This record gives sequence, structure tokens and C-alpha cells, in this order.
Amino acid sequence: LLDEYVDAYLKPDVELAKDMFPKFYVEYAKDLMTQERLEQGLERSKEQYGDDFHITYEVTKTTKYTEDELAALNKKMEDRYYSKVDASECYKVEGTITFVGSKDEDPDPLDTMAYCKYEGEWFLVGI
Repeated sequence: LLDEYVDAYLKPDVELAKDMFPKFYVEYAKDLMTQERLEQGLERSKEQYGDDFHITYEVTKTTKYTEDELAALNKKMEDRYYSKVDASECYKVEGTITFVGSKDEDPDPLDTMAYCKYEGEWFLVGI
């Protein structure tokens, strides 16, 4: 999924982006998740980091959510995004995603992402 995230960001490809997030999130963010916005984001990144802009990542650890953590996440998704489906399984992701170019480099922790299974499919979820 992180490969798809990077591909969708660098191409940019809104349909690929929509495929990696749960349906309730895509519906919630439909005005923000457009081809034009993805293209603008890439252009801003190229301006900030340089024309040779690319993204690297390293996952150092994944940890399965406990039942209590999963229940709390499902409640959060319901409250924030009006989700009517619960994740059946989720994993916390630890590591780093780095935005790199000739002008700048910006490593960020992956601690705001999780892999979650909704209706039999895996998606990225912002936590």
C-alpha cells in the first residue's frame, strides 16, 4: 500500500489514490481527492524539494491492534468520517517516509498511518 501511495503521489493518479483508502474516507474527502489537487501537490513538492523530487520509505515495525485499540479506532472512524463499517483487523506502522530532492529532504514518521482490513480488503488509514 505504501508503494501505491508513492506511485499515486508521483504520477499523480487520483484513481490509484482512491483505491488505497477505505470507501468511507474517499466519500468524506471527495472534494479534496481530485486529480487537479494531486497534480498541484506534486508541483508544490517539486518547487520545495527540487525537480528530482522522489519519496522513499522504510517500515521498521508493524504491530497488530489489540481488541480495545481496534474498537477505539472504529469509533474514531465513525465519529470523524461517518464510517458505517468496522475494520476487522489493523496494524500500526512504524518507520519513516522521506520526501527528497536536490533542494531539501524531509523525513517524517509513519506513526500516523495504519493498515486496516475493511470488508476483506486492506487499506491505508490515517489515525
